[in-house]
Amino acid sequence: MINSLPSTGSTNFIVVVIVIIALLSFFLKTRALFVSNPLGFFDVKMLSIYSFLYELLTSKFLFEILLIK
Repeated sequence: MINSLPSTGSTNFIVVVIVIIALLSFFLKTRALFVSNPLGFFDVKMLSIYSFLYELLTSKFLFEILLIK
């Protein structure tokens, strides 16, 4: 079953899963930081946006490393 899937479809699926995981961790981090420090929410928001971008980049690099292997 897995072998019959086209390679582009399976790679797109992996990318979607990675993006969903990054989004989930982003929202969980924002919520946790907002609960612990509601007054500094906007600073926290900028920090979490940067951490979200960082996670996306690292997961993309991890994906490319897996793709090379």
